[in-house]
Amino acid sequence: IDIPTGTKNVRDAKLAALFKKARARLPLPSRWPISAGVDDNGLAVRLSGPASDFSNIDRVYLFPLTWGLVAHGAPQRHELNNSGLTVTVPRGEAALPDEFSGVMTIYDKDGAARSFKLAGAPLATRKP
Repeated sequence: IDIPTGTKNVRDAKLAALFKKARARLPLPSRWPISAGVDDNGLAVRLSGPASDFSNIDRVYLFPLTWGLVAHGAPQRHELNNSGLTVTVPRGEAALPDEFSGVMTIYDKDGAARSFKLAGAPLATRKP
């Protein structure tokens, strides 16, 4: 199929701004080491880093790549300590994969949101 597209590129400034805004909201690779584990309380994913990296957190949401790995409508808890951030979510019915991959979205107290791609963390059968 041949579809004529014209001979020149046309940039719409309004659309360019929308694309720039959308690109800025894409998840970034995690800058912290990731570990993941499962126990009777559910799936726990940990980002290891200095407490100062997580000091302004209001809430956190974890979105596993594997559907059904967690109970998606269940409350998600997060804990902060001197060595990082841990998010725990009740387990779903899906079989456990060998590795955890997903996205974690962190909302700061000022309302700003940051999302991070989490990939390749071996999934232990206990909390990290």
